[in-house]
Amino acid sequence: MSNFLLVAIDKANGFTDALGSLTPILLIVGAFAAMYFFMMRPQKKKEQKLKDMRENLTRGDRLTTIGGIFGRVVEVKDDVITLDIGVGSDHTKITIARWAVGSVEGQEKDGETLDETSGGKKK
Repeated sequence: MSNFLLVAIDKANGFTDALGSLTPILLIVGAFAAMYFFMMRPQKKKEQKLKDMRENLTRGDRLTTIGGIFGRVVEVKDDVITLDIGVGSDHTKITIARWAVGSVEGQEKDGETLDETSGGKKK
């Protein structure tokens, strides 16, 4: 009976020794997994959403550039967009790069749509 207990205790010590040497590796792998799910994955989703928004620009969209310029899309060609930034009878047109588009007015933001008629207030 005592031999059985000694063998069982010896096997248990071997298991805990092996687990003890794997603990630092498991902690490092866990830290990388947490970093991926809390930092990298949301950033990739945000970048994809921004890329889709820039690819789906059409004539007539009202947008804001990353430099803070407001305008209406007049023409879209490949990676170049022409904006009308004039007010009233003054129709000034500028050409910007597609990557310089910061946001498009009237598109969904956080699950709610913006209403153009109410001055951009949420519905």
